[in-house]
Amino acid sequence: MPAGVHLAGAPGREALLAQIQLQLKINCGIETELHPLTRGELGGDWPDSPLFGRRFDLALFGWSAGAVPPCDLFTSAQIASASNPGGANDTGYSNPDFDSACRKALTTFDPAQAAQFHAQAQRLFAADLPMLPLFFHPRLAAARPEVQAYVLDGSSESELWNVEELAIMP
Repeated sequence: MPAGVHLAGAPGREALLAQIQLQLKINCGIETELHPLTRGELGGDWPDSPLFGRRFDLALFGWSAGAVPPCDLFTSAQIASASNPGGANDTGYSNPDFDSACRKALTTFDPAQAAQFHAQAQRLFAADLPMLPLFFHPRLAAARPEVQAYVLDGSSESELWNVEELAIMP
């Protein structure tokens, strides 16, 4: 499969992938071919899609994460296969220690213990590096000065996540 697949029609991503391609060639001597795909072509169903069928060497695509680390997306149980065609682990990453730390982080009721297990899972993930987030897009918003309690939460799907707390002061 192609060395570099990415979403078609996204000029910023196309420029980024061109720079990655150039750096791979100059710094590592690695030649790559770019294959722009639509979101549907890239992330279609297992086993046909390049992403979930794991038929790529390098893929560039947007991804959102919430406030809680999404370790469950990278457990061995989430690897797409014939028995699990909806698996979200597009890298095929499998590490029993990571799986255990993630499971404990997500099922522990004590927030301090959960944070320790998340940190353990993140250390393992960083050491194995099955994927690398390149950057995060900042979330920006504005409100008039008289709007009180407006707080931007970068992990929320909406800028109005706390709408019930908003108030207008004279």
